[in-house]
Amino acid sequence: MVRRLNRDFFCKVNNIDINGSLWQAYGNLQLLDNPFKAPVVVHRADSEFVRADKFRRWKHLAENGGVLVSPFISPAEKEVRRLCEEAGGKVIHISNAPFERA
Repeated sequence: MVRRLNRDFFCKVNNIDINGSLWQAYGNLQLLDNPFKAPVVVHRADSEFVRADKFRRWKHLAENGGVLVSPFISPAEKEVRRLCEEAGGKVIHISNAPFERA
C-alpha cells in the first residue's frame, strides 16, 4: 500500500556513480542528497555513557529530518533503526547483496 501511494519513493536505479564507483539503489533516492546524514555504528566496547550519547544524538537527528546510514547489523544498531522509524525518521540501509531481478 505504501509503495502504491508513494511510487516516486520506490524506484530502482542500477548505476549510481558515487565518487567513481557504481552502485545500485532502491527507494527514495532524495535521501542521498540530504545534508544531515550520520553513520550508525555501535561498538561492543562503547561504554554505557558513550552509547547513551550516541543514541541521543541519532534520535535528535531522526526527529529533525536527518537520515541515519548503516547496514544495521548488530542488535543495538537494529534498535537504533527501530527507534528512528518509530520517530518518523529516515534511514539508508546499506547492503552488500545485489537486488533481485524483477
